[in-house]
This record gives sequence, structure tokens and C-alpha cells, in this order.
Amino acid sequence: MRSTPSAKVTLRALGSQEISVHYAASGPFAASQSTPITITAAADSGSLSGGRGCSMGGTRGGGTGSGATFALFGVLAIVVRWVARARARAKRTGVLASLVAAGWTVHEERSAAAQSTTGVAIDRFHAASADSDWFAADSLGFRGTVTPAVALVGDYARMPLVAYDANGDKRAEIVRNALILHAGLSLTLFDRLRLSGTLPLAPFQDGESGTFNGVRLEPPKGGISDLTLGADVRMVGKADGALRVSLGAKLALPTGSRRNYLGDGVVGIEPRAMAAGSVGIFEYAAQAGVLLRGDTDVAGVGFGHELRLTAAAGLRLVDKKLVLGPELIAAVPLQSGGGNGSAAEGHIGAHYTLPAGFKVGAGAGIGFVNAVGTPDQRFLLSIAWSPEASPKREETAKAPPEAPAGPVPAAPLVIAGTADEGLTDGAASSVAPAPESLAAEPPAKVAATAAQPPVPDFPGAGEVFAERVHFATDHADIAGSEIPSLERVAEALKAHPRARVRVEGHTDDVGPKGYNLALSQARARAVVGWLARHGITASRVELTGFGFAKPAEEGTSDGARAQNRRVEFRVFEKKK
Repeated sequence: MRSTPSAKVTLRALGSQEISVHYAASGPFAASQSTPITITAAADSGSLSGGRGCSMGGTRGGGTGSGATFALFGVLAIVVRWVARARARAKRTGVLASLVAAGWTVHEERSAAAQSTTGVAIDRFHAASADSDWFAADSLGFRGTVTPAVALVGDYARMPLVAYDANGDKRAEIVRNALILHAGLSLTLFDRLRLSGTLPLAPFQDGESGTFNGVRLEPPKGGISDLTLGADVRMVGKADGALRVSLGAKLALPTGSRRNYLGDGVVGIEPRAMAAGSVGIFEYAAQAGVLLRGDTDVAGVGFGHELRLTAAAGLRLVDKKLVLGPELIAAVPLQSGGGNGSAAEGHIGAHYTLPAGFKVGAGAGIGFVNAVGTPDQRFLLSIAWSPEASPKREETAKAPPEAPAGPVPAAPLVIAGTADEGLTDGAASSVAPAPESLAAEPPAKVAATAAQPPVPDFPGAGEVFAERVHFATDHADIAGSEIPSLERVAEALKAHPRARVRVEGHTDDVGPKGYNLALSQARARAVVGWLARHGITASRVELTGFGFAKPAEEGTSDGARAQNRRVEFRVFEKKK
């Protein structure tokens, strides 16, 4: 290669080298005539993607770990050849001695093998709130006046960041294995507002180094990721309704390590809308959010604002303790050029509710398209706890022993001693008589008014009193608002001293059969105890429990289930 001393020489090579050649202070190659030589990297025709293959080429494409070594050798060979020719020209012109005396040096300003990336949080899986029945989608339960929930989700991703060459061949598995634990906490307030937070931690990550766009990408280590805080308000529907809609937002704080591909390095905010519902055994959930954040990149692959989408659908089985179904996760870049590409993956998961409010889950899935952070395979495990963790179950407290299936045969009560002492009913249940309580109010009780007659019409044999006693979820206590109904029934019985009634307990349609049967008996027993303490002798009263076998109102809405949590009074003998 021949050039004048003032010429600028540009060579194409993988990676980037800037080389300054310093000349002697005198002679044909005087310093005043010196010009730096820049060797500029050609556009990388490979790609940077997840384990599913290539998606981004050109200046936003991938590099190669072993290719970086060959590139460096190639650059050095070019430099050595140029220096050899310069020395030959200098010898011919008699300047070799002056060059040696001046000790001209080759100074490397920037090297592909030395430059490191800033990085971003590449994980495309974002765990749902701790109280959700899904891994990524949100079931929008929002149960309880003050209800906490905690969850830990284990997320293993295989090859979420890989460099490929122009032919689609793998150059380097930058992130080969990534294990991330998503620690979540949520707090539901007043059945409508939920506050949540998630902190992902990576106890283990590995991979291999490689270059892309002249940037050296190092394998990751463990660390923490970006902390997210959320707030959501349910705008439409009830906890178990066919349609529940909420609006909210998440705030992402830059607590993660960019070097380990766990942090964005910028604050992000994600306004979002979510919907979920239950129709019989069918469950669904969906959400859409727009992540707004400052621009960042991995070796020139740009990340900025993006649209995030999640959807889930499945079945609730095994006494509604098992939720089984697929989930889809997608992200679409909104910045100009969309350098990081659209991401999409899916998994099938199962979540099972255990006693004492615990819930466990497992899932597995794959990536569908080629994008940074989309893994070849993903595996999920979870454990969560909440006092309301049992989805759509009436009973979340400790269950009593199993009772025999079917209605409990009616048996007359035997009252021993005074009316305030214990009652026995002969039913196969170990549930203790529930104390009368004025604390728990049933959610759907029709309040008694002064306009109601003090003594109701007495039904005929086999008929049921219009008065009912309703109960709050997970309670066999008599609420204060139910006392007027009991007083009217007691007055009617006193007005017909030879009539006899059967007190029949019921629950709603959710939860284990044996549990609900025992609870219905406990509710009936609480009412019989109240009547005994208010002058109705045991010989006139029987009790039985039907669990959820005889609903007063069909349906799965909150209102229907509240009406079914009841005790009724059926006349089985009426004498003057």
C-alpha cells in the first residue's frame, strides 16, 4: 500500500482499531506531516439475539466470541504489514536511523477486545403480583380489607443472549444459563386497591465472552435486578366476577447491575390496564402496559419505550384448587428503528392451592421469535402464601375434619342442664358450637327494618320461614344484623308452642365438599344454640347441614354466593 505522508488510510475489519503513528521530528516524515491511521470496523453482519436464533443484523446485529480473536489478529497483521512497508521506504530514503532513534510507537486507542458493554435487563419474564393465580398474568382477586401476600418465583432461562454470525451460526453464548428469583410482596386494601413490589435476584448466571459491533460482551455473574413497585385499582367487577378490570402503574428503579444484564440503568414507568374473569371453571387474564424509559443498549442494540402484553387462559379444577393453562408474554419496541426486535414466548403452568393459605406452581415454555432476552427454554417454580390465597374458595381458615358425604340425617337436639350449656345433635361432625358474635357482618344481608312485622306468618308443614340468617365468608358466628331475624323466628315459635322446626345450614358452592358440609352444620348449630338461650326447647328443634348441595340462588357471582351462606327454618310438624 502506497500513500503520501498526509494520507488518511481507512481499512475494513471486524472490531475497531485506532492507531496513531508518531514520526521523527525531522526528515521526510517529519511530525508536522504525520497523520493518524484509523482502522474502522465494518458493519457487523451477524446478530445478537436469544437462544431461538437471529433477529437483528447489520449495525444492530451480532458478533462472535472466537471471531473477536481472529479479528484482532487480522488487524494486527494489517498494521505489521503497513509498518514493514514504511520501514522499507524509510530505509530507501535514509530515514531508518532517525525512525529508530525517535522510537516511533504504535498506540492502540480503542480495541474490540478491551471495550465492555453497559448492558440492560434482558429478562423478558416479569412476575405477576404475589396474590395472582398465574405466573405473569394477574388474576385481579383483590380480596380483603387488609390482605397481605408473599411469593417467590424461580425463573430459569436457557440462552437468553447469544451472538450469531451472518450465516446464523452461533458464535458465543453470552448468557448461557440464568437463574433468577423474583421475590414479591403485595397488600390488598378495602377489596379494591393493591400495592405490590418485586425484587428479582440472580443467584447464578454464566456464559462466555464475545464481541459485537466492536464491543466486547463479558459473561454475567449473579446480582440483583431492578426493583419494581406497583399500584392498581379495580375499576370494574368483583373478586369472583366474569369481568374484572383494573388500572394502575409500575415504577422500575435502577437497582440492578447493567454489567450482568440485570439492570437498565434508567428509571422506567409502566402505565397498564388489566382484565380478568371467571366463568364456571374457565379462567382468563390479560394485561397491556407501555414501558416508558430512557434509551439504553446492549452493544448498539437499542432498548427504549416498549409495549408489553400478557395473556392467560385455563381451567380451574379439583374443587377449584388447581389452575391449569398457558400464558403468553410479548414485548414490542416503540422507539424508532426498534433495534431490539419484538419478543414473544409462552409457557404452560399449573398452580395448586394447599392448606393454610399456601400455593405452589410449576411451568415450562419456549421462545417463539428471535430477540434479546427470549430464551430457548424457560422453566418456572413458585411458592406463595396469603390468607386469601385460596382462589374463589369460601373457606380459607383451618378446615375441620371431613364429614360424611351428603346431608347429615336430622336428629333431635338434647339439651343438658341450662340453656347456656353445650348442645349435641348426633351429627357426624367435630365442629364445636360457634359462639354468637356481633363482630362479623355478612356482605349481602338485607337489613331488617322497623316496618317488618314482629311475628311473621307461620308456614305450613314442610315450608320454610321467610326469615333467614346469613353469614360472612369463613364464619359460623351470628352477626349483629341477623339478630332481628332470629328474634322474629323465636316469637313465631313461641306463638305456636306445639310446632317443630328443622334448622338447615348451607354454604356457597366453592371449597372442599367435606369442609363446607361441616361448616354448614356449625352454622346450624350456632342458630340452634341462640334459640335455646332464648326460650325454644330442644325437643322442638332439629338441625342438619347440606354444605353447598342446595343453593338458594344459582350462579357464581358474589351476590349469589352471599345469599347461599345461610341458615333456614323448615317446619316439619305444625300443631295447634
